[in-house]
Amino acid sequence: MDRPGLAYKVYVLEELDPAKCREYCCRDKGCKAWSIQNATGTGVLCALKNKVEPAAKAAGYISGIGTSKFSIAVDLQIYIDHSIVEVFVNNGQSVLTARAYPTNPDSIGVRLFATNSKVSFLKVEAWEMGSIVQES
Repeated sequence: MDRPGLAYKVYVLEELDPAKCREYCCRDKGCKAWSIQNATGTGVLCALKNKVEPAAKAAGYISGIGTSKFSIAVDLQIYIDHSIVEVFVNNGQSVLTARAYPTNPDSIGVRLFATNSKVSFLKVEAWEMGSIVQES
């Protein structure tokens, strides 16, 4: 999806990184929306826009709406191993370890949420970890 409209500032990024483009928008007082595109021949383009237009289908684009100056982009890595949950914030800048009780009836699935705030997830990936126990 793209947010059509004239970009007032364009950054060339080394890789397709929507979080980085959103971060540029959050730090720029004039930014209301952003789009990122993997453009052939010119690299990855992050465009900052000063108005919010309705999202439109466009192949190769990822876009979002700029947020207040108090918003920040955060990278979370969450590891769940039976009864232990570990959360690494921004590559270990902060770490949280908690005990979970998978035998409780309400212990089904994983839920991401924010309290008293809006949150946007730019990318969510999950992998199943293999056992370290060797089968004999």
